[in-house]
Amino acid sequence: MMLESGRMLGVNKEMLGGGNIRGVAGIIFSEDGKILVGTEQRDKPSTKKLAGQTSIPMETLKPFEVGSQSHMIAALLTEITNDMSMDLLKERLSCSGIVDRVSVDEGVDLAIVFLRFQGDSYDEMPFISPNEDEFSDLRWEAGFLQDCHNVRPYAGSVINFLESRLYGGDDLDIEYKNLNLDEFSPYNYSNYREQVNDILMPNQHLVRK
Repeated sequence: MMLESGRMLGVNKEMLGGGNIRGVAGIIFSEDGKILVGTEQRDKPSTKKLAGQTSIPMETLKPFEVGSQSHMIAALLTEITNDMSMDLLKERLSCSGIVDRVSVDEGVDLAIVFLRFQGDSYDEMPFISPNEDEFSDLRWEAGFLQDCHNVRPYAGSVINFLESRLYGGDDLDIEYKNLNLDEFSPYNYSNYREQVNDILMPNQHLVRK
C-alpha cells in the first residue's frame, strides 16, 4: 500500500518519529462531513479504554511501524477493514498522510492521519470491523462528536486538538491523495503484525505473546 502520486504529504521526521509516539489515530470523513466512530468492546487500562466508550479508530503501533507512514496507515486500516471491504474502498479512499501528532497522556503521543471516503454517510458502510469483540458498531457521527456520550479520553483529546487548531485559525493545508489499495490485504498485514509485541505504554511491562 502506498500513497499515489508523489511526496509524503504533511510529513516531517518530527511527526513520524520520536520516543513518545505509541499509536495512530484516524479522522475519517465522509463526503457529507460526518466522522467515522465505533464502540469499544473491551477494557484496556494501559490505554484508558473502557467497554462502551465511543472512539475514533486508533491502533497501538508495533516498533517497526514507527517512522513509516505507510505502516502507520496500514496499522490503522486493520482496525476498520477486512479483505471483503477492499472492494468498497478501492478508488474511493484518499489520505492526507500523517499531518500531526498529539499528546493524549503522559509519555503517549498519537500520530494523526486524515482519510476521506468518496461517498456520503447514507451510502453502504464501506468499513467493517474485523474484531467485533474489540472495536465495532462502526457508524458516522456529525461534527466534533458533540452529540456523543461516553467518549474515550484519547479520542476526545484528538478531537479537541483538531477543533482548537481549526477554530484557532490555523491553516492545516490538507492535501489528499488516493490510496493505492490494490495489493493491500488487511488480513495478511494483521497476521504479520500480530507476531510482534506492541510498543510499551509508560509503566507497562513486556508480556511475551
